[in-house]
Amino acid sequence: MLPADNGGSAPAPVSTQTLQVEPASIPGARDAFLTAADQIDALVAHLGRLVTPAWAGDPVSGDTAKQFDSGSAGAGDMGQSAALEQLTAYGRQLRASGESLDSAYNHYVEVEGHNTARWKGKDLPA
Repeated sequence: MLPADNGGSAPAPVSTQTLQVEPASIPGARDAFLTAADQIDALVAHLGRLVTPAWAGDPVSGDTAKQFDSGSAGAGDMGQSAALEQLTAYGRQLRASGESLDSAYNHYVEVEGHNTARWKGKDLPA
């Protein structure tokens, strides 16, 4: 049975996804996202230096390899350039998620710090 789109790529989701994390787990989740983003960045840098060899060692496969590397072999969403673009976008998403978790954690710590101080009867600067 073939997929409904005949094997084509599905469109990217348009809704925002949410992640529920216990406050104590936020630093670990943040670090996991940021570490993964760093690893993707390193992978993209490494892959960007690779050159596709001429598979058969003849002029035709040499031209095909060049087209693959440039992304001009067929549709524009193929080849090395397209793969690097997708990996780069994925890395940005991971980094944004990590930064969002960091911001949420900092806000949580700030709010809980104020609440704890209030419970102890201490005045806090505005």
